[in-house]
Amino acid sequence: MDRGLATVPQLLGCPRGRFFAANVGYLCSDEEQVSLHFRPRTHDAVLAVLDKVDVRAVAALPEADLLDALGLAVDFARYWQPPDEEDLLFAHPDVAAALRPIAQARARIRPVRVHSTPRVYEIGGPADWAHPVDTYPFPVPASRRSEWYYTTGEHLDWFIPDWVAVAADFDAVHLTVHGYLSTPGVAIPLVANSGATVLAGWDPDATFWLRDGVITIDDEPTEWRRTSDRPWAPEPNSP
Repeated sequence: MDRGLATVPQLLGCPRGRFFAANVGYLCSDEEQVSLHFRPRTHDAVLAVLDKVDVRAVAALPEADLLDALGLAVDFARYWQPPDEEDLLFAHPDVAAALRPIAQARARIRPVRVHSTPRVYEIGGPADWAHPVDTYPFPVPASRRSEWYYTTGEHLDWFIPDWVAVAADFDAVHLTVHGYLSTPGVAIPLVANSGATVLAGWDPDATFWLRDGVITIDDEPTEWRRTSDRPWAPEPNSP
């Protein structure tokens, strides 16, 4: 299957992807009472809003609006408790079907040039996360038993990567935005080990550097804080 065609079912198969798609739909709704922060709370109300979304408006959304929709999906991620009210609503088959045209309409790609040659492992979907877990397995049956049961509803033998072992072969691991929207919060079966894994605690487009000396950070940090009208904003006196 073409990778581009596979992105929509992967997106809608993950709680964070469904939440993001709903956020985008709400932004494109012409209902005056719907926004990122004033949201329908019943099954019928969600469907009524999503069914009226003009998908042509999705492609025209400014990047800042898409980032706001993504940020809200990240803010409400929880990997240590059962799905919340909205996650359950968006998982309903007919709501997920209403989200499909929105998911089919999202994406802007810009080229990125890497000037050095670090060994970076890319996580672009569930199989990409399962591979290092299978290759460098680290069992966590006790520490993740309750948390990931609440998240997935399944009692399984849980594994994560052995990061010390991963660092022998890779300098960094990068989670793409699509990887974030299609992978966290679901039980991912393993092939080489009898059990499963969950991707939890990552941010979209995050890179974890596993080895010293691969990168250096010279700039002064910019301080950010929450404000009343936007989730986060830089401090006025920050660099």
